[in-house]
Amino acid sequence: MTDDLYGLVFGLLHGMGHTQLSEEPERIAGLVVPAPEGYSKRQRVEAALEKLTQEELAQLALKFAAARDDIPLDEAGRKVLEAAEPPLTQITRRDVARILGRSRWRAQHR
Repeated sequence: MTDDLYGLVFGLLHGMGHTQLSEEPERIAGLVVPAPEGYSKRQRVEAALEKLTQEELAQLALKFAAARDDIPLDEAGRKVLEAAEPPLTQITRRDVARILGRSRWRAQHR
């Protein structure tokens, strides 16, 4: 799960040119991609991502996903963020289904 997220974010950033790497990540997500003399794009991206926690990486992914309408990136980020949350109980699922069912019925019969 987390390897997929890292790979998606890495691939997104690595697909940018050097100039784009210096501007877009900071503008969209506040991520500064270092640009030491002689660094390849791979080295720059690795340096930018190496100290991020999984939660920070997920937040970064959500910002890029929103800016680029990237559904797989959004889903990967949310999966990491929601992993620590308890699953919905059967009672909650039933209540949500009942409420949504009522809402749909009302919308159809107006």
